[in-house]
Amino acid sequence: MIDIYYEGIMKRLDSDVSFINSIIDHQGEKGRGNEEAICSILKKYLPKRYSIDTGIIIDKEGVQSKQIDLIIYDEFLVPGIFTLGPVKLIPVDAVFLTIEVKTSLNASTAKTALENIKSVRKLSLIGKKFVGYDYSPDSEKMDFKVYKPTHPLGVVFAYKSKVNDIDAIKQWFEVDNNDLYEFPSMICCLDSLLMLYSEISMSDNGEWEKVIYPVVDELGYAQKFPSSNEVTLNGKVCYPKLTKHGYIAVDPAKTLLNFLVRLNELLSIKKIRESIDFRTNYLKEVNKMRIDA
Repeated sequence: MIDIYYEGIMKRLDSDVSFINSIIDHQGEKGRGNEEAICSILKKYLPKRYSIDTGIIIDKEGVQSKQIDLIIYDEFLVPGIFTLGPVKLIPVDAVFLTIEVKTSLNASTAKTALENIKSVRKLSLIGKKFVGYDYSPDSEKMDFKVYKPTHPLGVVFAYKSKVNDIDAIKQWFEVDNNDLYEFPSMICCLDSLLMLYSEISMSDNGEWEKVIYPVVDELGYAQKFPSSNEVTLNGKVCYPKLTKHGYIAVDPAKTLLNFLVRLNELLSIKKIRESIDFRTNYLKEVNKMRIDA
């Protein structure tokens, strides 16, 4: 049963990838259309508790982030006054995660993505600790814990990369350990690889988890090729990427599936406070403009 279900999901994701490719062919580098394409997919596959918008993230001091492609946040925490204007202003304390969407991943777009993530990580949080629930699979119990506020997680999502060498992509995201504000929790390039740096995937030495999902043959083996020249596999055009195993064609549907699964895992471990006192934190200046009646 699960095999049949998985096969059906893969066919649907194949369809989503074809939709993405058609959008890219039509939109080219027009980023907003490409952001809406992945946003529509996320809304289908993520739990309904998460809202997704584009906009600017603000903190309690009024400091703003750069324009963020996709913001995943708790809409039930955010008063409507923050989202009435042409640009939505999302309080950082209500944000789970941000996604930088790139049509083509290269050194320049990677740098821009890191700068945007950094602009969010530098915002001020409400400093008070808060109580939240935590489910332990080992004890099968729901426990309440005290959490320290943490900044939204950062993710980079790209449709493709013209670079054929996987190692080159890894190098774009080498961040000094002293500047972890720039560090994304996950990087996905549909035609290349998935990289993670978080507690759900960290090795003992804190290395990236770097994974490729190859197109396989009838026996389930990845096929190797002599170069990055165009090949057709299972009726799909592919451009093999150079990996430590040789030139291998990447399956975008499998990459997308695992991106969605890992994104859901990241969201599940990111804790935000259950309520926010906006009057005393985000609306301090407005609260000052009063006199006793």
